[in-house]
Amino acid sequence: MTLVDRNSAQGCQDSSRTRVLVVEDDPSTRAFIVNGLGSDGAYDFVEAASAEEAEAELAANRKIAILILDLGLPRISGLQLLRRLRTKPGLIEGLGVVVVTANNDREDRLLCLELGADHFVNKPVQLRELKIHVRNLVKRVRGPGEARRDEGLGFNGLVLWPDVRQVEGPDGAVTDLTRAEYELLRFLLANPTRAFTRDQLLDAISGPDGGPADRAIDNLVRRLRAKLGDDARSPNLIKTLHGHGYSMACPVERIDPSKRRLPQVSREVRA
Repeated sequence: MTLVDRNSAQGCQDSSRTRVLVVEDDPSTRAFIVNGLGSDGAYDFVEAASAEEAEAELAANRKIAILILDLGLPRISGLQLLRRLRTKPGLIEGLGVVVVTANNDREDRLLCLELGADHFVNKPVQLRELKIHVRNLVKRVRGPGEARRDEGLGFNGLVLWPDVRQVEGPDGAVTDLTRAEYELLRFLLANPTRAFTRDQLLDAISGPDGGPADRAIDNLVRRLRAKLGDDARSPNLIKTLHGHGYSMACPVERIDPSKRRLPQVSREVRA
């Protein structure tokens, strides 16, 4: 298939518009998404019918800011594409990702979060829902060279900086978080006085659809503790509530962006 940038082909590409890559093998669904979002006049579109075409388009460095990705692609699935992009940080870094799927499996949603997805839209696609997700991502996505210094969340000497999904330690060293680790930590920090069941936490980070995911939250908490140096036997950050779930074990405060230090070498730990 030849890739089509509809607005460019019509001679109306605008550098002020956000560039969106729509990856969907069904032409009618792809046209529905492009025409529906295009009615806002805020986007330039690039289309691809396969994971191979999408990867090639991202590699071409065409300043794509938003990726709308169907999981059920032929040959290489959308999930496999996210895995491939994860090995090429230059392609997915800073990219807003909306996954379109007919699959409500909760484990798959968690895996997509781990691999960089931001939002999920179920098929058949509801255009209003998709528009909301894309608009919110446009607000978050950074343009080349821009620096966002969002307000941090401080806890027990650490600071979570939401815009970069990093935790800064007292010595200035930073720890990178996967998408799911970040979503879980951010949710707990936003509700520091509340206790949550595992199902409540799973719903908060992956959505309410889909079946149960045994021990998914336990695994995420274990990884967060390992990355942040929290001892499960005597936790200072995340407290286990036996027979119930988890809560924060320390107070949380908002940190002004002006207190953010210069970037340091990451000490990322991957599971």
